Amino acid sequence: MSASRHSRITQPYILNSEELTRLCKDLEVLTPEIEFEVECKDNLKRRFPTLDKLLEFENSPKKDILVLSIWGRSKERDTRVWLKFDRDTSSNVLISIDGNEEDTVAVNNLVEERLSALKPWYSFLATRDFTLILLISVFALFLGMSLAIALGVVGGADRPSSPETIRSSIAAQLIAIAFIISPLIFGYVLNKMRAVVFPMGVFAIGQGVKRHSDKELVRTLIVIGFFISTASSVIVSLFFMLWTT
Repeated sequence: MSASRHSRITQPYILNSEELTRLCKDLEVLTPEIEFEVECKDNLKRRFPTLDKLLEFENSPKKDILVLSIWGRSKERDTRVWLKFDRDTSSNVLISIDGNEEDTVAVNNLVEERLSALKPWYSFLATRDFTLILLISVFALFLGMSLAIALGVVGGADRPSSPETIRSSIAAQLIAIAFIISPLIFGYVLNKMRAVVFPMGVFAIGQGVKRHSDKELVRTLIVIGFFISTASSVIVSLFFMLWTT
């Protein structure tokens, strides 16, 4: 009985020489005839008959790999696998397997296992909408403060009208508007940076190894800066809301 799978999934990944070697060794058990093709930044497609030839590819910035396809076949050619990795923001990994049920199940299991090992530490950030995250954070903050005022945890007693209290009320309203607008602006900028700093796909072979390591520092600084700025925003907004109530 035959079986097949043809699907696209969305998953961040880092493909370096070690992971490619492990993936190919697993595939060679059932599909020993393996070939490779890359689509590069210079609009050329390049084929490699072996993994060693692929790993010798320089992968310079002008020839940066955008898409990597791996084909595997059994000697009898009754089992075939096609894996395609690209750097799209969604549906960026293609898995196509066709053969007898036993071999298809085995190949599918090993592919799933290897894919889970390819996920980078920033995979959560690479697949998230920063604008939505920031808006939810601000909404949760205001909701929490409103609940605290309603329950009397935070003082909300009326104060006599005076120029000072009026100015404080206006300032509080302006701050509230700023905190609503800021996530939209900041989130938009972060979403634009996400594809560069937190890419869905990384081909860390040849010169791509250095490009990947250089961006690791940038990624770390951005993550630290993001959490610091978010914490600062929460503290500042909490202070002003307490001050104006």
